Amino acid sequence: MTYANSLEKRIAEQAAELQRVMEAVDDVADTRRADEEWSVNEILLHLIGNMQDVTAGLKLALTEQNPILTGEQRGGEYLNAPIGQAKDDLLQLLLSRLDQISDAVHGLDDDALDRRVTIVGEDGQPLNNVPAGLSLRYAIGDHFDTHLDQIRQALAQTTLPTADGSDARAI
Repeated sequence: MTYANSLEKRIAEQAAELQRVMEAVDDVADTRRADEEWSVNEILLHLIGNMQDVTAGLKLALTEQNPILTGEQRGGEYLNAPIGQAKDDLLQLLLSRLDQISDAVHGLDDDALDRRVTIVGEDGQPLNNVPAGLSLRYAIGDHFDTHLDQIRQALAQTTLPTADGSDARAI
């Protein structure tokens, strides 16, 4: 199995897990904060922006010698979302971004995915110089997993009143 094939497989696995997790998200959960940080919708928007940046970074790595990529989202896409954006729309957009990455990776040989990119932080200092495939693997692996866990945590924080309205129980 080539590295591109393993990346495509991982993308498909993440897309399936995302859909499974999102089935449990209702309209109330869309705006609930996970870890007092982001709402479920904001997490989805962050991942949408991140996947867009990953695709752009991969394309740059294939066309330029060691391009420099910023370690932050251009424009903080998750901050620009309309309030009340439907979770189903955001889910479809994120799944579309994952499909775009899979399409971009499809058929690439290991040498292409080994082309290096330099990632710099907000202060302009280089954070690391890594193969584009490894950067992509992190974005669709550990980074994606972290945000799926945040969505799960937001769902675990859901409480509903009991029948008599006296207590709340976690669902």
